[in-house]
Amino acid sequence: FTYDAKEDAARVAVAPAEAPFAEHLVYTVEMPGPGQALVTLHWEKTRASLPVAIDVHAVVLASMERQFRGPQQYNWQAWNTAARYCLNNKVALDQGMKWVDRSLAITEAMPNLMTKADLLAAQGDTAQAATLRERALAVGTEPEVNTYGYQLMAAGQVDEAIAVFAKNVKDHPASWNAVDSLAEGYATKGDARRAIELYTRARTMAPAAQYKRIDGEIARLGAKK
Repeated sequence: FTYDAKEDAARVAVAPAEAPFAEHLVYTVEMPGPGQALVTLHWEKTRASLPVAIDVHAVVLASMERQFRGPQQYNWQAWNTAARYCLNNKVALDQGMKWVDRSLAITEAMPNLMTKADLLAAQGDTAQAATLRERALAVGTEPEVNTYGYQLMAAGQVDEAIAVFAKNVKDHPASWNAVDSLAEGYATKGDARRAIELYTRARTMAPAAQYKRIDGEIARLGAKK
């Protein structure tokens, strides 16, 4: 924890002399934020605040290092999760690269290939990142590729998502879910005609439990045409 003692003393010195009366000593945590909060003491008519801060990322990274001394060191998903933490929070990218390389040394799969691709892109190596993404899509399972498509769509990259969904349909033509996701991609893009065609196709393959939802999507898109 770090704080400025002089600043805290000043806070106490200028604290209101006539705070609302509190019979019992009370500590409260106010204004919590990422890695920081204001701890306030309130007793009788005295009120004093102490800002407290912690380097959250440093604590998390150190915790991960400790965990990798145990059984987690043999788990490729754990190394990948740690690398993804660095990427998502834009901290210790070099360390994240070392961790994802450890993950890949154990098992090469779509998730850790994508993590390394994203780390490379974050460090400016877009060419190698693109090559790795292609490799990742080539080894990805149907659910993994589908999930990646939704990640692209959530990021606003609708055309890229459609391309990924289309590849999944090509690779898994008998999957109603792959076709359904491609339909959703076109619906998000605003191409109602193509989306209806694909939803209709997905319905012919889908389990009965999906009929109501798919029919609802077709009706909604039909009303927009």
